[in-house]
Amino acid sequence: MQRAVMTTVAAGLATVLFVSSCSNDLVSDLPGFAWRDSTITARPSGCDGPLDRCGGVDLRFPVFSAVDAGNDSIARLLTSRVIDAIAQEMGGPDMERATNLAEATQRFIAEYEDFLSDFPESEQRWTMQGTATVTAMDSIACIEVATSSYMGGAHPLSYTTYVLADMRTGKPLTLTDLTADTTRLKTRAEAAFRKQAGLAPGASLTEGTEYWFDGDAFMLPANIGLTADSVVLYYNPYEIGPYVLGSTVVTLPRTVLH
Repeated sequence: MQRAVMTTVAAGLATVLFVSSCSNDLVSDLPGFAWRDSTITARPSGCDGPLDRCGGVDLRFPVFSAVDAGNDSIARLLTSRVIDAIAQEMGGPDMERATNLAEATQRFIAEYEDFLSDFPESEQRWTMQGTATVTAMDSIACIEVATSSYMGGAHPLSYTTYVLADMRTGKPLTLTDLTADTTRLKTRAEAAFRKQAGLAPGASLTEGTEYWFDGDAFMLPANIGLTADSVVLYYNPYEIGPYVLGSTVVTLPRTVLH
């Protein structure tokens, strides 16, 4: 089933297209919860083509629903946290952080149209893309939020974060909620990282490598996610190395948390 609603973000500014789709296949492992993918597309006024030609915003994210009323508040909390995570990444380094997607989209398009007005001959296209994907949905919900923005410069700014929540309460979860033994997790993570990077046990993490571990000491990433059977350790660009290194992803079996 598909549903499309058109709404104006600001008069004379841009048209945002909300397209919601749902599928019977998109259900959680827990009874009572489901979700559908929703999209937001915005273009500067006067251009309704693809992102690479017009610039603008393309977002896709899950909207959670509850089969029974008892889970409705949790479903709304999950949706809210995903939307907040995308909105926080939409501002870019030179823009004030927005608090919701409508505000963030409006602000991005307004800034872009100001740029086009000041530099009408510029071929530069400002773009903001965001995709939130459900990667686990059992006792814990995990949603991977990946954003990429370009507002000038040598390259786009890309960032991935994870939204983790207890599916029975809606409470956001941190690493210490996932495991009581973070030291064991760190030891296992370092061994997996060294194997993946071709570094022998005890070898320097930084000398003769591209990595930036402070004090030559291994650290867990700022973002840790889950799949049904894995723990995902996600190092964003610049976190442990230069941009050219890209993101570094290390996976461990989910049993390492127990």
